[in-house]
Amino acid sequence: MAQSRFCAVFPQWSKCCRIVSRQYSSSRDRYIHYSKVPTMHYQASLPRLPVPKLADSCSRYLNAVRPMVDGPQFQETEKIVAEFQRQGGNGEMLQDKLIASDKDNKHTSYISGPWFDMYLEYRDPLVLNHNPFLVFKAIPELTNQVDVAANLVWSSVRYRQALFDGVLAPEVFHLQPQKSDVDWFKNIIRFVPSRFAWYGAYLMKAFPLDMSQYNSLFNSTRLPRVGKDELVSYEDSNATKHAVVFCRGHTYKLKCVTDEGVPIPVAQLKQGLQEIISDTRPRPTHPVGYLTTMKRDPWANLRERMLPNNRESLEAIDSAVLVLCLDDKEPTTHEQVSRTMLYGDAANRWFDKSFSYIVSPSGLAALNFEHSWGDGVAIMGLVNAVYKENLTNPQVPATTETPPVGLVEKVDFNLPDSVKEAITKAKKDYEQVTGTLSVNLFQSEIFGKNLVKKCKVSPDAIMQLAFQIAYYRLFKCSPATYESCSTAAFKHGRTETIRPATMATQNCAKAFEKSHPASVEEMLEFIRKSSEYHLQLTKDAAMGQGFDRHFFALKALGKRDGIQEPLFEDPSYTKLNHIIFSTSTLSSDSVRLGGFAPVNPDCYGIGYNIFDETIGCHITTYPNCDGARLVEELNKVFNDLHTVLTGKNFK
Repeated sequence: MAQSRFCAVFPQWSKCCRIVSRQYSSSRDRYIHYSKVPTMHYQASLPRLPVPKLADSCSRYLNAVRPMVDGPQFQETEKIVAEFQRQGGNGEMLQDKLIASDKDNKHTSYISGPWFDMYLEYRDPLVLNHNPFLVFKAIPELTNQVDVAANLVWSSVRYRQALFDGVLAPEVFHLQPQKSDVDWFKNIIRFVPSRFAWYGAYLMKAFPLDMSQYNSLFNSTRLPRVGKDELVSYEDSNATKHAVVFCRGHTYKLKCVTDEGVPIPVAQLKQGLQEIISDTRPRPTHPVGYLTTMKRDPWANLRERMLPNNRESLEAIDSAVLVLCLDDKEPTTHEQVSRTMLYGDAANRWFDKSFSYIVSPSGLAALNFEHSWGDGVAIMGLVNAVYKENLTNPQVPATTETPPVGLVEKVDFNLPDSVKEAITKAKKDYEQVTGTLSVNLFQSEIFGKNLVKKCKVSPDAIMQLAFQIAYYRLFKCSPATYESCSTAAFKHGRTETIRPATMATQNCAKAFEKSHPASVEEMLEFIRKSSEYHLQLTKDAAMGQGFDRHFFALKALGKRDGIQEPLFEDPSYTKLNHIIFSTSTLSSDSVRLGGFAPVNPDCYGIGYNIFDETIGCHITTYPNCDGARLVEELNKVFNDLHTVLTGKNFK
């Protein structure tokens, strides 16, 4: 009322209020949010990923190898490592080359180039080998396929527009959010020049993360090429105004951005999606999605064969904002959900795209992403923002009375017989390979983050310790274990490996044998020591002080220059890198389930969630491993850990 009286006296103020109101409304339509701090504000001042000291990496390597090999083999490995790092040896020479290369490429990190090469030179199929999945938690107000899909597209387009216009909030890890994640700080830091902005955040114990991968989220794809694939992001992304929709093996363009650059409203998107779902054409006999399940070189050759008559159709997929897969079969069990979102009906997939949304008939939604272009920070930034938007601002309007014109366009393919034959074979191979995958899920209702923190141990360390104890009980040895850790605190950082199988976890596993005389107090001490060591490994990895990426880069340089280094051919190095437990934490308030396939035939692919009162694991295996047996043992281990952490003895 007071404002109305003020506006009546000062009509010019009233006009300003209307303009600001319209601008805010327009911003809400256009952007998922509007950040005071520009998206790439910290990028120029991000610290560079450090090249670890050679002696430090050698020491960390030996610590990681020790639980894997017996005494004589370890002694031999110690000699090889000593020779590697001696003055004038191969290690020193390769280290000098790496440091020189790093100094010559200050715009990036020393691991970025070799890591991209590793992914893009991979010649086996992407599906099962590279592409993980995440299943969204349900949104209560969105209860059907069309509503969920339309909201996912609308939110994502607004996220994309905020990214392109530089108003998407930069990713920052806040140690003291009450000081750094507040308006007064943002109002100050946005005026600090970009080349100094990181230092201002650091003073407030806030750590900006690398945002370079975000440029490959939208309008991007991995193109198959002979020998080495190519990552393509369409530069004039604002000219691309469509998503690609796969439905019953057919391909469609769905316009999702107006010619003025404004996201198409949800009501109109629903109308377009309903038009696609209502298409009564029979399923194609040779759906092109199966091509993306092939080995990369054959797929590259087929694509070249397809281009003359299908260039526009292929480019429609490659340049699309995103891919949306509308499935027509509902997964009814947890295992079916996992299989559907990890691989599913390849007639309805395009695994080369940077990411795809998959939506079931009931509205169950997931994201499947190609891994070469980026890691968890960029994907989780999108997932968390889209989920939050749909949870707090779900759009459930009735469809428009007048159907929108030109939102949907069918994408057809003119396939030569050789491509049709390849699709038939690819479908057969795909069904055979995916048929060998086993999926097992584990959940504990007696364990959770709250209990573990009360005992003053790390939740992540406890999860990794449980895996180690379970494996030791089954096989009486420690498995080569990989845990992914982001190095996004550095410019163009990717990931580092945490090696959770340590002498500390092995000693704890032995103490948890029923024949071992350790008391409750002693078992608690073993748990604490394992947790402390795991925390140190995690901190080292996050700060770029692991050894895996360092050795990877040194090995790549040696290969380039024809240097045959015995360390990288040592049986200990081979054993350490033949991963038995490939693990990654997928904890997020937006995600109910996530996972990936094993990285080799002897591997367990373990995606795990840690919530306040529960924990869960998604475990995939091939016939060489028994995932059900591991789940059974994990159940016993977590019960025993719970008993000990609550001060009792299970023995």
